[in-house]
Amino acid sequence: MNLAHYCLSSRADQLLRWQQAFPEGKITSTPERLKSSIRSESIIWIHTDSFPAGTLQEAIVRLASHRDVHRVVVISSVPNVQETAAVLASGATGYCHALATPELFRKIATVVSNGGFWVGEEFISQLAGSVSRVLSPTGQELEPAVLDRLSARERQVALQVQKGAANKEIAAALDITERTVKAHLSSIFQKLEIRDRLQLSLLLSQIPS
Repeated sequence: MNLAHYCLSSRADQLLRWQQAFPEGKITSTPERLKSSIRSESIIWIHTDSFPAGTLQEAIVRLASHRDVHRVVVISSVPNVQETAAVLASGATGYCHALATPELFRKIATVVSNGGFWVGEEFISQLAGSVSRVLSPTGQELEPAVLDRLSARERQVALQVQKGAANKEIAAALDITERTVKAHLSSIFQKLEIRDRLQLSLLLSQIPS
C-alpha cells in the first residue's frame, strides 16, 4: 500500500530523522492546515511537543476519523508508559521516540500500514507483567515443559520477561549485556514459535507450574 506521510508539528527542527525517512512527507503546524493538505490515503504522524497538556488525545480522535487517514502514529521527545496507553486509547496505532532512526520510522510505517501496532519496549514489558499477574495470581515462577526447548540462560531470560522486566533490567539481573538479552529473546521467539515478549508472557502464564 502506497501511503502518503504527513506530520503535525510546530517543531520541524526536532524531526530531521523523520524527514530523512520520508523525504516526500509534509510537515504542517496546525490540525486545520493538516486536514486541508491531505490529498490521499495517509499515515498521520503527530508530534506531542506541538500540543498543550490535555489536547493531544482530542487531536488524535479528530484526525483518526478523517476519511483519508489510514493510521495515526504519535511521536514523543520524552516517551512514557502513561502517554502510550492514552494515545492508543484515543485511536493511535503507533507511538515512538522523536529520535528514532530513519530506518525505524520506515519500519513503524510498514507495521502500522499492515494493521499492526507499534509501541515501546517499556510499555510492552509493563503490559506483559500485568497480564502475567492476572493469569497467574499466585506469583509462582513457572518451569513448564515447553521451556525444555530453551537453554538454561534462555529460560532465565524468559522468566524475567514474564515478570515484566525490560531488556535493561534483565541485563542487570543476569549480569549480561542488553545486546545479549536481545539475542536470547530472538532465539526464544524462534524456538517457541512466537512473535514477541507479550506472547511469551501469555504462554508462560497459561502453563501450570
